[in-house]
Amino acid sequence: MLTLIGSVHAQNVYRWTDQQGRIHYTDVPSHAVKATEIQCPPLPTPQQVEDAKQRMRREQQAVEEMLAQRLAADRTEGIPRPSGLGPLPSNEASRYMRTRGVGVSCEWRPGQPPNYAYGFTLALQVHDDVPVGAVIEAEFENPSDAARPLLAQAKIDDSGPGQVKVIDVFLLSPLVDTIRCGNYGVSVRLYRSKQSRELLGTHQQLIQSRVDSALWRALGPNVFDYLSRHGHVCPYP
Repeated sequence: MLTLIGSVHAQNVYRWTDQQGRIHYTDVPSHAVKATEIQCPPLPTPQQVEDAKQRMRREQQAVEEMLAQRLAADRTEGIPRPSGLGPLPSNEASRYMRTRGVGVSCEWRPGQPPNYAYGFTLALQVHDDVPVGAVIEAEFENPSDAARPLLAQAKIDDSGPGQVKVIDVFLLSPLVDTIRCGNYGVSVRLYRSKQSRELLGTHQQLIQSRVDSALWRALGPNVFDYLSRHGHVCPYP
């Protein structure tokens, strides 16, 4: 989702390249370098912004309904849950952030024999009052070494000269070779900027892994068939 900020009038933007080949955008032409004038389209009207918000609310509701239907199907269609894990953790909300989704990723690595690496994903939505330039730092629990969390970082930024603040953030942890079925925590900190390090808020989330890397490797080419039939790759007790 996008939040639109800035003037209600269209404004020209000037594009120029410095001596190091880096591209810059400014709203004031530079007399020292040759700049190309870019005519920006007018910003949307308040009604267009409201219509976009309504569409996003409907899409969000549709996604939540789809997830609820999938969980209901898991319960009624006989897909067994791994023992000891409990239900999927709920998406948490805090002062400046809310969780939109979590997951466990698996990346194939070629070799003899082929092997896999695993990581965690966390999709966040930050509130409108989070300033541009704010930095999000996440510490994912490390399945291999609890004393060395997996670190990921993202910055709240504008998406180009139209001054559109991006409020959806996707974080991917570094990959590890080993993962177990279980619930793993991720701690998120929000700083005003990378320079100031003023802590604005924190956020906590649990991510459930339904993958055991040892069983994944043991199943070999049959792992995806097992996953489709059981809904997980966890060993039974």
